[in-house]
Amino acid sequence: PGDNYIDPQSVARIKDIPNAMLVKEHSNPSNFGVVLLKDGYISSIVEKPTHAPSFMVSTGIYSLTKDFFSHIKGNDMTNAIAAMIESGEPDQAIPAEDWQDAIFPWDLLRMNRRRLSDLTSIRKGTVSRQTTIQGAVSIGERTIIGPNTVITGPVVIGDDCTIGPNCCILPNTSIGSRVSIEPFTMMGNILVMDDTTIGSHSRIMDAVIGERCTIADHTSCGKAQGLLEIEGGLIRSEFGAILGDNVTSGPFTTYKNGIVGNNSKIEGNESVVSRNIPDGSMVI
Repeated sequence: PGDNYIDPQSVARIKDIPNAMLVKEHSNPSNFGVVLLKDGYISSIVEKPTHAPSFMVSTGIYSLTKDFFSHIKGNDMTNAIAAMIESGEPDQAIPAEDWQDAIFPWDLLRMNRRRLSDLTSIRKGTVSRQTTIQGAVSIGERTIIGPNTVITGPVVIGDDCTIGPNCCILPNTSIGSRVSIEPFTMMGNILVMDDTTIGSHSRIMDAVIGERCTIADHTSCGKAQGLLEIEGGLIRSEFGAILGDNVTSGPFTTYKNGIVGNNSKIEGNESVVSRNIPDGSMVI
C-alpha cells in the first residue's frame, strides 16, 4: 500500500523462504500486529493489543506457501497467521532492514526524509543564473525558479511550478506540480501537494500541506513542544501543521501543531491554529 516502504534487500531476504514474516521493532507497537519470538520463529501474534507484550511487530510482508490458504476463515490476515502457528506450521521471523509505515499524517514527513535520502539530481525547467542550488535537487519540467533563490537538497520540485524570487528552500522538502511559492518565503522538512499556493514572506517548516490549498502571506508554521490526544492516548507532537485538501488561510496565520481538515477556511488576520479543526470548518 501507499503508506508503506520496504527496502528491496529485505524483500530479497524473505522471498525464497516457504513460511516467513518480515518483523521490525517499533516504538508504538500497539498500532500493529505484535509478535512474540522463540528461537527465530513466531510463537504468537496479536493484532493491535492495548498493552503490547513486546516491541516487535509484523510489517505485513509475508512469504507463504499455498497451504496457508486453508487457514483463512475470513478477511483477517493476523487470525490466519495465528491459526497457522497453532496448527504447528513454523513461521520464521526475518528482521526487516528499512521498513517505514505511516500511521498518522505526520509520519509522511519521516517517510519523505527516507525517500529523499536516495534522490538523484534532475534539473529541468528554467533556473535563474542568480539561483544557488546545493546538494541533490530534482526540478520538474516547465518549472521556473526565480533569482536569488537558495535551494539546499535533498529537495524535489514537480512540474509547472513557480518558485521565488528570493525564496529559501531547505532540505527534506517535496513540492508537487503546479505549486506557487511566492517571494521571500522559507520552507523546509515539508510536503506540499499539487496546485497549492504559499504566499510571500512566509516561514513554513515541518508541515504536510494538501492539494489546492491557498496559504496567504506572512504565514508562520513550525513545531512546538506539546502532546496530542489521538484515539484516547497521548503522543508527542512531531509537526508544525497538517493541512488537508482545499484549505484556505488568511495573512499572518500561525500554525503550532495545528491539524486542519479538508475544505476548511481560516479567516481574518493573525489567527493562531494549535488544535484539531474538523473538515469543512470556518475559523473567524
